[in-house]
Amino acid sequence: MRVRIIEESVPVYPEMDPDAISLFSLHAGDHVEIVKILRRKGKSWVQIQQPNGQTGYVAGSTRVFAIRKVVLEEKEANYYAEPNSESELLGVLKRGIHLTVTDVKKEAGSDGWVKLVHPDGQEGWISGRARIRVLPDNPVEAGRKQMIYGGIWLAVGILVAVYLQITNPESQMMMIGYGAGIIGLLQLGQGLIQYLQGKKEQQ
Repeated sequence: MRVRIIEESVPVYPEMDPDAISLFSLHAGDHVEIVKILRRKGKSWVQIQQPNGQTGYVAGSTRVFAIRKVVLEEKEANYYAEPNSESELLGVLKRGIHLTVTDVKKEAGSDGWVKLVHPDGQEGWISGRARIRVLPDNPVEAGRKQMIYGGIWLAVGILVAVYLQITNPESQMMMIGYGAGIIGLLQLGQGLIQYLQGKKEQQ
């Protein structure tokens, strides 16, 4: 998972030891990848990796903001240069566009604002009222799992329907088999779409 550092300064250690000499420091706004979360002597540590590939450990108490990929589910949303509707209008986003959330600004008595990165690299803000859906960190793996579960449901549905067709053709339970098969087929299709989209993004 990619995150943005919120703390002003965070020391990065070569090992899970606060008494070790730090390798370097991260600062507010820096982006890093979380490799894994560990525990040592009752304290939590996070192994991080910088964009240049350098790794290290930071204290588990370090405040970060999770950078997530999302898809816009609103029909359209105005895209501003700053987190207010009086700033420059950068454009109008359409439903289905994939974006990256890098920050959230909350305001008392309002819906707040969400900072996004457009696919073309441009940064901007949309209202917190806009409906967005968080996408999985690994769409290829998520799509693969969904296809497996869909295949299982489809197979179970077919087996139940065939068994009841042979043993008790008048049974209303047959509809359960058909229903399970339809659910599995839909899930299989959704998983395949997600898998192919993930593969396309990796290329």
